[in-house]
Amino acid sequence: MGVINMNDKDIERLSLDDFDEDDFMLNDSHKSTDLSDMFIEDNTTTYDTIDYEEELAKLSIPPREDKEVTKTRSEISESRKEEPKKVEKKEKPMKKKKVKTNKKVVKDTAYYIRFGFVVASAVFVLGCCIFYGTRMIKYYRMFHPKATNGETVTLIKEAILGESPYQTEGEGLYRVGGASVYKGIQVDNYFKYSGLLWRIVSINVDGTIDLVLNQPINSLYYSDKNVLYDASDIRSYLNKKFINNIDSKYITNTSFCADTYEDVPSSTCKTYITDDKVRLLTVSEFVNTVVDGGTFINTTGDLLWLTEADTKNNWIINGTNISTSKPTNSYYVKPVIRIARTATLGGGKGTQDDPYYIEKDKEELTIGKYVKLGTDVWSIYEVNEDNIRLALSTNLNKFERFSTKTNKFSDTDKTGMYYYLNNTYYNLLSYKDKLLETDWYIGSYEGKFENCNSESVKAKVALLNVADLKINMADSNYYLLTPAKNNTIYYYQDGLITSKLSLARAIRPAISIKKESITSGKGTLDDPYVLGGAA
Repeated sequence: MGVINMNDKDIERLSLDDFDEDDFMLNDSHKSTDLSDMFIEDNTTTYDTIDYEEELAKLSIPPREDKEVTKTRSEISESRKEEPKKVEKKEKPMKKKKVKTNKKVVKDTAYYIRFGFVVASAVFVLGCCIFYGTRMIKYYRMFHPKATNGETVTLIKEAILGESPYQTEGEGLYRVGGASVYKGIQVDNYFKYSGLLWRIVSINVDGTIDLVLNQPINSLYYSDKNVLYDASDIRSYLNKKFINNIDSKYITNTSFCADTYEDVPSSTCKTYITDDKVRLLTVSEFVNTVVDGGTFINTTGDLLWLTEADTKNNWIINGTNISTSKPTNSYYVKPVIRIARTATLGGGKGTQDDPYYIEKDKEELTIGKYVKLGTDVWSIYEVNEDNIRLALSTNLNKFERFSTKTNKFSDTDKTGMYYYLNNTYYNLLSYKDKLLETDWYIGSYEGKFENCNSESVKAKVALLNVADLKINMADSNYYLLTPAKNNTIYYYQDGLITSKLSLARAIRPAISIKKESITSGKGTLDDPYVLGGAA
C-alpha cells in the first residue's frame, strides 16, 4: 500500500492489488453476515473502518479540515440525531413567529386596499349613474317639454319649421349654413314677445331663435370716438337701458360677429362677442335677408346701425344696401335678441295679425302698450317698480318754441316749454290729479347716453330726452329735453337733430303716473288699457 500526505495526516490508501479476486465476490456466508458484526469495538484490537476521506475523494468532495474524517457508525448516527434537535429548539420557533407576523401585516394591508378599491369603484359607478341619469332626464325634458297640465308641448323650432317648407327662389324660408333664414318682404315671420312685435331673423342649428324688433327704439350716436362695437355707447345702451324694460325670462346670451374689415366679408368671422343679451344686426345677417332687392328688415328705407366697422367708420343699413358712416352720426337702433331653445310655442301663425308667441300676452303694463286717460291715448315707454312713464301717442296739434332764453328745461323760465306744459297744458287735463311730480333728466348728451341723467328738474309734465325709449311713436319732429352745444336743443326727426330754441315745433308731452290695475282693454292702439284702483 502506498501512503500519500493529505492535510498533514498520514492516510492509508488501498490498492486493488492488495485484494484477491474472491474478496469482491459475495458468497453465502457474506450474504447472511450482519453488517454490524463488521464493526466491533474493542479496546485492544483495532479493526478496519470505512475511509471517508477516500470515499469523498472519489466523489470529488473536498474533505473537512477541522474534524476527524474517520468515524464509527455509531458516532455518525449520534451526530445526526443531535444536530436537528438543536435547530428545532433554537432557530425554528423564532423563524416561524417572524414569518407569521409578516403574513398578518401583509394580509391586513391587502384587505384594506381591496376594500378601499371596492368602495371607490362603487362610489364612482354610483356618481356616473347619478350624473348621466340626471343629464338624460334634463335633455329628455328639454326636447320633450310638457305643459303644467301634463300635456306634451312643442318647441318653437319644431313648430315653425314643421309648417314652413324651404324655398330655393323668391321670398320665404331658406337653408343658409345650417340655419333657417327668412328672405324677402312678405314673409310670415312675425313674433310677439314682451308686448313688442318682432321678426324672426333665423332659427339656429341649436334651436335658438334670433329676433329683430319690427321698429326702431331710438336714434343715437354709435359712439363719440371709438368705432369698435365692444366699446361703443350703443352697445351699453342696449344692454343697460333697453334690456331693463323688457322681460328677459326667455332671452339667452347671443353670439355675433364684431369684425373690422374694409369690404363686405366673404369669409368666416374671426371676432365674436358672446356675453350680450341684446345686440345689433350683423352685416351678414342683413345681407342674408335680402332677395329680389327686398327685405323685411327695412321696408321704409331708414338708416340703421350694424355691429361691424371698417378702419375709420361703421357699417350701416341704407335702404336695402349697406354703406359706412362716421360713428358720431345719429341713426336708428333696432335691437336683436335670442330666444332660448327651451321656449315652447304658445300659438300663432307668424302673420302680423296672428304672430307666433311663447305664451299668451298677459294683461300687464309693459313698454309699447297703450293706456287711455280721459280721451287721450298714451304709450308706455318706461316701467318702474311703483310707477310708469307715458308719452302721448301723437303730437299735440300745436307748435311751440322751446324758449327764448335757455336750452335748459327750467321752472324759472316763464318764456319756455316748462311753463307752458306745467301750467297751460296741465290745467286742460281732466285727469291731472293722476300725474306725479317727479324728476326729469335734462343732462347733456356728450357721447354717452348716461350723461343725460346727470342733471334733473321736478315737474308734472315734461318731454322725452335723448336716452328715453321711443316705441310706437310714428310722428316725429318734436322737441326733446336734452340740450345741445351752442345753446341749441335736440329734436327728434328721423334721428337726432339740433335746433334753435326760438323755432316753433311739435310737442309730445310725457307724464308719470302710479301703477294701477287694468280694468279693461287689450293694450293696443285701437283698444288701450283702462286703469283704475291699486295695481
